[in-house]
Amino acid sequence: MMKRNVLIIFLALLFLSDMNAQSQEPEYQTIFSKRANRNGSGVRGYATIMHAYHPVFTTNKTHHFNGGGIEGGLNIKKKLSIGLSVRSVAEFGDDFGSTVVIDPDNSRSAMMFGLNSTYRHRPEKAIHMAYSVFTGGLLLQELALVGSNQYKSSFSCGFTINPMVKVEANLMSWISVYGGIGYRFSQNKEAFGVNMAKDLNGAIFQIGINFGRIR
Repeated sequence: MMKRNVLIIFLALLFLSDMNAQSQEPEYQTIFSKRANRNGSGVRGYATIMHAYHPVFTTNKTHHFNGGGIEGGLNIKKKLSIGLSVRSVAEFGDDFGSTVVIDPDNSRSAMMFGLNSTYRHRPEKAIHMAYSVFTGGLLLQELALVGSNQYKSSFSCGFTINPMVKVEANLMSWISVYGGIGYRFSQNKEAFGVNMAKDLNGAIFQIGINFGRIR
């Protein structure tokens, strides 16, 4: 009887100690800090600045969509973040590296706005993986030259979803950077010579900076 009670007490203490270890916040490592930082809050705000590059290959030419965006929302225990994001792209060049719009008299750009969700695997590590999905609306704009210094603006709406895989690095306790590759799925009727299913769909290369304390 005594042995059984001792065994029950031992197992109970072992279970409680394991639960306590799981409930403790992990030590968050950073590249430029001398020691790890302990996260002191379950929910914190964050902001992100990003830049994206999307090459487009066609039969007669190579061009690309280039643009950036901003995002803001909440980090939940650093693992899950949910935020509102606004992004824009414009069509450039016949060759890589060109900074000239393909047709200066008929320029095309797109604005995307929606919700971005990110899951981080082992975010306490200085360098870790992250997986995100951006879902939202897409607004395509064409500026056409109709007269001397006079432009006509036309719009078309669509839908887009962008899954992405990233590698993140915690630089300091309040800033991290990432690089990622993803794919943009867009749906809309052809407008202004842009078939979204053909041109705007494709691989995306993205870099960004996250601001938000992890301790």
